[in-house]
Amino acid sequence: MEDDPLKHSVNDSSFKKNEEPSKESEELKINREKALLRKQQFQQRMSKTPPLKIESGDQLDDIPYDKYKNPLRQYFEGKITISLDIYDRDRFRVKGVSIPEDIIQTIDSFGGKLLNESNSWTVPLSNYYRFRAEIYRRSTAEINDIPRFVILLMQNPNSSMKTNYTKQYEKVPSLESLPYELKTKMYPFQRDGVRFVISKHGRALIGDEMGVGKTVQAIASAFLYFEEWPVLVICPASLKFNWRDEFMKWLPQLKRNHFFIVESGRKPPVDAKVWIISYTIATSQQTLMSAHNFKVIIADECHYLKSYTAQRTKAIIPILQASRRVILLSGTPMISRPAEIYNILTALRPDIFRSYFEFANRYCGPKKMLSHTDFSGISNAKELYSILNSCLMIRRLKSDVLSELPAKIRQKVEIPAEAQQCKAIRKIYSDVSTSKTNSFPLLEGNQFINQAYLLTCQAKIVGVCDYINYLLECECKFIVFAHHLEMMNAIQEKVEGGKVKFIRIDGKTQAEKRQDLVNEFQSNKDCKVAILSILAAGVGITLTAASLVVIAEMAWSPSVMVQAEDRAHRVGQTKSVNIHYLFGPATLDEYIWPKIQAKLSVISKALDNDCNPENYSLFNPECKLGFGDFDTEDLFKEIKHFNAFS
Repeated sequence: MEDDPLKHSVNDSSFKKNEEPSKESEELKINREKALLRKQQFQQRMSKTPPLKIESGDQLDDIPYDKYKNPLRQYFEGKITISLDIYDRDRFRVKGVSIPEDIIQTIDSFGGKLLNESNSWTVPLSNYYRFRAEIYRRSTAEINDIPRFVILLMQNPNSSMKTNYTKQYEKVPSLESLPYELKTKMYPFQRDGVRFVISKHGRALIGDEMGVGKTVQAIASAFLYFEEWPVLVICPASLKFNWRDEFMKWLPQLKRNHFFIVESGRKPPVDAKVWIISYTIATSQQTLMSAHNFKVIIADECHYLKSYTAQRTKAIIPILQASRRVILLSGTPMISRPAEIYNILTALRPDIFRSYFEFANRYCGPKKMLSHTDFSGISNAKELYSILNSCLMIRRLKSDVLSELPAKIRQKVEIPAEAQQCKAIRKIYSDVSTSKTNSFPLLEGNQFINQAYLLTCQAKIVGVCDYINYLLECECKFIVFAHHLEMMNAIQEKVEGGKVKFIRIDGKTQAEKRQDLVNEFQSNKDCKVAILSILAAGVGITLTAASLVVIAEMAWSPSVMVQAEDRAHRVGQTKSVNIHYLFGPATLDEYIWPKIQAKLSVISKALDNDCNPENYSLFNPECKLGFGDFDTEDLFKEIKHFNAFS
């Protein structure tokens, strides 16, 4: 049978196609053998070449890697990858998979130490430049390098853009310059916090957990730069008066005329030493603050600046960057992700943190999406922790300093009181004091007290809700006690508005449901708030999941409030318990507290021989943590001379 020419044609074509890959494979094999030979020759030559002499202070861009760069890298790029990151203040880490022996020898030659984790070594940070250069010229490994801004920060952990050029002429302050009482009443760890701020030339983040005492550390640090005052305090609106009281308590040489609480339309007094402004007002008064060129600024709860798109962030960050001393305070500088802390870092060190995307690509676990890059994750967490704690922030948890803290820490928090209700309280007193009987009915059950107690509740509602909102933004887990249903309803409305899970126990709560609510608060981390009646829920329940207790309304009996405090301070509590008493000036609170102290004194002498340490802060609250006391004058003397009504 005659052969089909088309068949031969197809077969020939197929044969040629099969031949070509074989030819290419042979050529590739020869090229690889030649490349391996060149690599061996190159490594032999490099082993005889003296190492590069690179000083630790040289800039990355000045290192002539290309001069000694391995010419075989183009054949082997990507075969081996090693990653570098900061391990702690003095060392960086080298890690990778299947690292060859020649690289391990290089690591050892630069003082590397093997970590417990596999394929990871630490190397002294002083050897970083020389190590990096040696790896580039001796191997074909691909390096995931440490970003330049991180290296610059580790090189200059204590300098700042505003003080570096004057550092050699600047007199470094000392704790010995602090007033004696302030210095002696501070705990040792608080003095360490002030020393940290000094070491950073007045630009630092105090990130201590709530209840450890950030306020006193900030005041002491700011005082050391008194020659550069006036000082500007930026804080939540609910804390403005509290900051004024703290300054006056710790620095008694300051009088009321030395303070200026900034409000729209008000002009500052000439002799104002301390300016206090809320974040809301600061947003609208950017021009005013910029014009005064404050050299010392305290920003309390600085996590309020976490959103780069927020107007207050855009208004306040440039003012912080331009100031010479910036003391930032926050127990939660990072609420949920690393991206939130960038604004704080660029406020402290604008010379280092210049690009959000550079920071986010390193620490925010970038994920490429269809239309954008998602920066809501986390990456290089160990390195971020290291640079924060080495160069920018001091942070202590309650558990770290528990041995130095008392079991209970009571704090007076002054909140604004509505003028209308305060005037009504004054009028009732005026009517009673000028009556024909000229009686002075100050018993709890009489008409004056009942009316004044309700008016006090109404006067404090706005201030209490503002403070509750502040705690919600801090994502605290806390218990709040109140007496009137009107107050409890207002608190519940505020919590519901914040879309936060809560429980509520009052006189209407059925007995069989109480324990279910308690279990919910104790076991559910997302259940952040317990709204409790101080009479109906002040006894018989355990709520140790929270270490913060807020007394929104004071009770008449000291034992009632101590019982309320002990819902959190009891067996099973592992932290020091903070109790915040929300105090309304020119309300019945001015009268209740001294009476409670007198009653408790009688009880303590009879039952405890006046030796119960837990009562000391009720009698005469210590201010070691920067908290105010309750040493107020009688209500009626205060009202009579109260400036707002004179």
